[in-house]
Amino acid sequence: MKVGVLRISDELLCGEAKDNTAEIITAGFFKQNIDISSCITTSVKDSKNNLLFLEQNSDSLLVVCDVSDFEKFKKQVCEILGTSLRENEYAKTGINAYFKKLNLPLTASALKNINLPGSSRCILNTSSENVGFIFKLNDKDVFVIPSNTDEVKNMFFGSVLPLIAKMFNKNFYSVVLKTFAISENDIKQLISFIESTTKLSVTVFTRGLVCEIVIRYKSSVDGGVVQKVVENIYEKVGKHIFTDENKSLSDIVCDILKVQGKSLTIFEDATFGSLTRDIVKASSFEENMLERSEIIATNQIKKILCDQKLSEEDYLKTIMQNSATSNNVCVANLKSGAEKDSYLIGICMENDIDTYKIKLTGEDSEVSEKLNQTALFYLIKKLKQKHF
Repeated sequence: MKVGVLRISDELLCGEAKDNTAEIITAGFFKQNIDISSCITTSVKDSKNNLLFLEQNSDSLLVVCDVSDFEKFKKQVCEILGTSLRENEYAKTGINAYFKKLNLPLTASALKNINLPGSSRCILNTSSENVGFIFKLNDKDVFVIPSNTDEVKNMFFGSVLPLIAKMFNKNFYSVVLKTFAISENDIKQLISFIESTTKLSVTVFTRGLVCEIVIRYKSSVDGGVVQKVVENIYEKVGKHIFTDENKSLSDIVCDILKVQGKSLTIFEDATFGSLTRDIVKASSFEENMLERSEIIATNQIKKILCDQKLSEEDYLKTIMQNSATSNNVCVANLKSGAEKDSYLIGICMENDIDTYKIKLTGEDSEVSEKLNQTALFYLIKKLKQKHF
């Protein structure tokens, strides 16, 4: 059984949010051992023909639609079903609850979201006013969700994936290992070795400097074979394996800080608050972990460096030392003005400071994500060395 995926955007592809969406969905289906029949990107104008094509070649369908195109697509669905937009009571209740939680009045866009194609069912999420919906197309379920990354995660993993997995009910299993900064050549050699010596299916999904190794197998395969493969992976890249499939680097940092009873201070120059955001959004984050955070503007840093005649590395150490207490861990990053594409990361704990210089190239968002991943990786390493 297979699922068809339709990506609707009048911008037609690319851009960070769209790439992340495709990666999240592909990896999610693969881990549940659900195959994708086709993945098509189209404009709203051509979405009807592509939807009908996927329906003929798939057992279920997932439509991921730009928020800006959502109203247009809802009207197209009404045309296909021969119905009209109607107020959906479940959507109304959920959206009202969301705004009540924020203590804000409903927005005009939220009022539009309450209306869904007649006979469709609502998919709620907890992260915004946007909702998705499910409708039947020739007895096949079509799931429609907005493309915002947080909403995709919320609706896809919370509703879509469990429902499709339950329908397909495949007798497969998977093991997922996360590893940090393993080279592409190492990955190719690893997969080639596993697939040449076993009948297992192995795929790797990468995101910045982090990759997931997913091993799929049927229940008829001896569990001992899979266990030996996992042990082999640990032997080859064990120093890079950092967590199971459910933990992010931010989650691990928060878990260790909680165990050690420490709080965290973050100073960001190069990533402009995104590291703080990642930590705060972690599922295991607690308020006491982040005593204070500060984004230091590049021009302010240059002024201080000039006034105090400090090197960039010494300045990084200075701001961390001045912020450290016995219960506080400091993380800082700085874009180097002395060397192109160079960045400095600093970790301070109990007046013990480590600094790292790394080179990163690419789009700003890509560099920012890799820099954050690297900082969290080194922070986890230091926290574990000091405690375990």
